[in-house]
Amino acid sequence: PVPTGASQEAIMRHYDLSDDFFRLWLGDELTYSCAWWEPDEGTDCLAAAQARKIDYFAEQLGVRGACVLDVGCGWGGLLDRFVRVHGAAGGTGITMSPAQAAFATARKVPGAHFGLQSWTAHDPTEPYDAITCVEATEHFASERLTPDEKVQVYREFFERAASWLRPDGKLGLQAICLDNAGHDGSRPGRMPYTDLLLDHIFPESMSPALSELVLGWETHFQLEQFHAHPDHYVRTFRAWALAHRRHEDEA
Repeated sequence: PVPTGASQEAIMRHYDLSDDFFRLWLGDELTYSCAWWEPDEGTDCLAAAQARKIDYFAEQLGVRGACVLDVGCGWGGLLDRFVRVHGAAGGTGITMSPAQAAFATARKVPGAHFGLQSWTAHDPTEPYDAITCVEATEHFASERLTPDEKVQVYREFFERAASWLRPDGKLGLQAICLDNAGHDGSRPGRMPYTDLLLDHIFPESMSPALSELVLGWETHFQLEQFHAHPDHYVRTFRAWALAHRRHEDEA
């Protein structure tokens, strides 16, 4: 059996706070991940920067006419844009948040199905042309795991992802990594960033180090492109923080 990451209760504690709350600072599309910014864009361009990120994945994965699996689909914005803007045939989005699954389903994306499911339970009847996993790996491993158990989780995920794809299929991954922290540094009580995540944002979770992800995918996938965008996340955080500040009373 795959060692468990964040429980559904922990996922709900954060993501099911309120769709209306998240919309105040994420925007109407409820895209909860790092955006892709142009150099001269201000924080008022958050929606465009988030759309640009999704468009990048669509172009690199070649989703026109494709059936796509979105692991950790959030509120469904990625598959929605893949279908309506980029001509994807449809696909499946899975999340462990009931609120997200309900919101995504209500989008009525043609050819797309959204379900309440962990990746560990996913068993498709037909292979996918492409898979996306945008900032979901943070929840795959919990802070209770040993270093070896943590790497084994990622190996299991990428092995299963490869089995879900057609022979020429592609995987698009976006991840928050705790680089230079090491396993010990990512444990509770070891560093302010970790405690912020575990106590206030993502309980029971543990972000991977990049090296751990590489150990996970190297057997099953060949790396085609790699981008490191910490500066883009700084700008994304700033846009979220300023939007929250503008709507603080409502929040």
